[in-house]
Amino acid sequence: MAFTIEQEQALLALLNEKKITLSELPAATELAVDDLMLIRQGILDKSVNNDVLKAYFTPPESSLIESGIVKLSNAINSDDEYIAATSKAVKSAHNIALNASQSVAEQALSKSANLSDVADKEQVLKNLGLLEWQFGRFLNIQIFNESGIYIPTKGTTKIIVEAIGGGGASGGVGATGVGQLSISGCGTNGAYAKALFDYASTTEITIGVGGAGVLNSQGENGGTTYFGSNLICPGGRGAPMGRVLSPENQFGATATNPHEAPQPTVKDGKMIMTMTPSTTVTCAISLGYGAAMLCYPPFTHMGGNKGAAGNSVYMLQNSSAQAGVSGKPGRVIVWEYA
Repeated sequence: MAFTIEQEQALLALLNEKKITLSELPAATELAVDDLMLIRQGILDKSVNNDVLKAYFTPPESSLIESGIVKLSNAINSDDEYIAATSKAVKSAHNIALNASQSVAEQALSKSANLSDVADKEQVLKNLGLLEWQFGRFLNIQIFNESGIYIPTKGTTKIIVEAIGGGGASGGVGATGVGQLSISGCGTNGAYAKALFDYASTTEITIGVGGAGVLNSQGENGGTTYFGSNLICPGGRGAPMGRVLSPENQFGATATNPHEAPQPTVKDGKMIMTMTPSTTVTCAISLGYGAAMLCYPPFTHMGGNKGAAGNSVYMLQNSSAQAGVSGKPGRVIVWEYA
């Protein structure tokens, strides 16, 4: 590279001070001929070994705006703007960054894995506040209104089963004479339950029949609904036989069913909820020749009034005996999840 203006001025000043020409410079300064050639070419090298010339020809320290001599460092945590990093420092920083990237990649979840690479799925669900039965893709629903065999849909791993027993029948009522009426209580609905099972297998299902209404007798109980032996829902209770009332000496009366279905039971599963309807009361009020307010059992959770009890029965004067109203059969619904 060529001399800078400052370097040329410095060399001329030196020659002037020594009262020598450029050709006499080696002898005056103990420089070799090769050193003089380097100076003439403007090449600054360690071969310029004269202290006087070094003071003139040594470049300044580098800065952000000027080139110059740079100090090297192997440090990888320095923020000094006047020290340059060596290849060793760059390689060290690269290795640290590479190791950190690999560690993050090992711990990160893959989008294509669809969360199958989560190490502790149960803890994740717990952290999200999700109950065990709340996860899993919905696959299918199977409804059984008659007894049969449940066969899981392919891919099913969990099921929620709803079941209800058959409804109980209302009581029958006797014949009435002049100025009489008769009334009976309604039956009670079958027991209802919803339960979670962490497995799915072929299971026999028995649907509880509705209790039959019987002439001049109490109503029959509803049949028990079975989902194998894993979920059992008893049927509702039949109501007692109705009473014959005489309006002229009894303004009002009631007919009751003091019974309710037994509680459902679950095995190898988790019960979510149950319901067994309470006892019912039927009111009868005498008006003229006689009238009555009928009692209806509460609606069930199963749709189509499945598992419902038979309504109460009443008869006006001069009527024949009548059987109670039969209950409705039960039902099983299976919700399937992957």
